[in-house]
Amino acid sequence: MQRSGFDERDYLREPFEDDRGKKSTLLSARKVLFFLLLFFLYEPFTTFYFFLPPLFGAVVWITFCNAPLVEMVAWFIYLYLFEVDHSLPSFSMFLVLFTSLWFLKKLQAIVYCRECLKFLGIVIAYSLLVAVLFIFKNFFYYDIHIPWRMIGVYIVLDWIFVTLYEKNYRL
Repeated sequence: MQRSGFDERDYLREPFEDDRGKKSTLLSARKVLFFLLLFFLYEPFTTFYFFLPPLFGAVVWITFCNAPLVEMVAWFIYLYLFEVDHSLPSFSMFLVLFTSLWFLKKLQAIVYCRECLKFLGIVIAYSLLVAVLFIFKNFFYYDIHIPWRMIGVYIVLDWIFVTLYEKNYRL
């Protein structure tokens, strides 16, 4: 008689233990270490080469997709590095991040297309970033060194990066 996979004595068996949890934690820690090293190398280049996007949309989308905690912490560290390296006011990027996450949660009820939501999230994130930097520049006389004409290019490059990142790491 062929077994169906269901056994009424299944509750008597011990659960099969394997070390996948340990391996996945180790792989996750290695991935975070790799990203942090990459961020420490990439972030200074965004100061010198203006065509490199700040990957702000990637931080918003990965946080919105509920990535593992260690991965989100790595992206938050990158966000803080960007903020410090570009002499932005303290935690202004986190204000923009959480505001854009709030908008994305509201848009999720309206927009059902994942790619459309991804693109809208990146556009909202950069729009809020521009708005906050505009406020700091005009009302608080804070000098901002971000090329304003490159925001559209940043949105497109960030969308490409997020799409490739999502395909490789399955968010």
